Amino acid sequence: MTEQNKIRLIQNADNRFFYDRRRNMIHDRQCTLLDTLNTDDLVAVDTLAPGFVTRKKLCPTCKRKAAIRNGMHGRLRTSSDQMQFFTDFFGAVGASTCDLARMFIYDGGSVKQISNDCIEIHDKQDTWRVIASENELSLLHNNYEVNDDYSRTFGGGFHVQGNLKHSSFHSIVETICTYSFDYHKRILAYNKRIQLLHFETGLAIANNYVCCDKKSLLFNYYTFIDIQGLAGSRGTIRGMRILECTVRDGYAMITCRIPIWRRKEFESMMGLLKDKAYEEQRFDYLDVCEGAVPQPA
Repeated sequence: MTEQNKIRLIQNADNRFFYDRRRNMIHDRQCTLLDTLNTDDLVAVDTLAPGFVTRKKLCPTCKRKAAIRNGMHGRLRTSSDQMQFFTDFFGAVGASTCDLARMFIYDGGSVKQISNDCIEIHDKQDTWRVIASENELSLLHNNYEVNDDYSRTFGGGFHVQGNLKHSSFHSIVETICTYSFDYHKRILAYNKRIQLLHFETGLAIANNYVCCDKKSLLFNYYTFIDIQGLAGSRGTIRGMRILECTVRDGYAMITCRIPIWRRKEFESMMGLLKDKAYEEQRFDYLDVCEGAVPQPA
């Protein structure tokens, strides 16, 4: 290969890395050793995939730049200004070359600049921000909501992850690379089972109705907490008459009149209300009942 073709190969913006087949070694496009190599042995490489790198050696002279460049976005990978920013940033926060290679080569993370003292790292499904200020590091994690099936909806924005301050960039890399929402899902599922168990136990002994003091030879009078529209609908119990109804936040406090001979039906309906609350996991139903209906001592 002629010297002119060698220059053209190295200066091609699409060629971010070079693999030296003779020495089985990978070089960054800015490696100072490239000029000393036979270009017939060089193969241009766009991305350092973990499987590709593990079978080869990373040049010790340019390994740090190669790791950083592999994490940079798209065409910014060949930007000298961006490379200088990240080189300075990671140097200022004390990032080791091993941590950078772990993050941006072996874990597949990517990085972009947000401001002079803030970078954003995307790793697997999550996005993180590292803020360097006054010799301290802060780590922010993307906000999300957990759906009923334990999938996540990312709603934008960030929250502080764990400790407010981190003593080293290494601890940040450890947090990001080992983070797994599957672990959090197991914790959430366990906590939900515990919550349901307490809820079920609480419902079993709680009152969601009370018999009023009003006396009648033919009727009993009750006040109960309805899941709006279920028990209070007309015709639920034959002969039931709604005397008073106050609706609030999806629940209704209902005072009704029931024929004495329909008492068992009414009590069964109160049990169905509890079943409905448990089925829909309306944890606040128990709170509403405890706040409005006298409970057993």
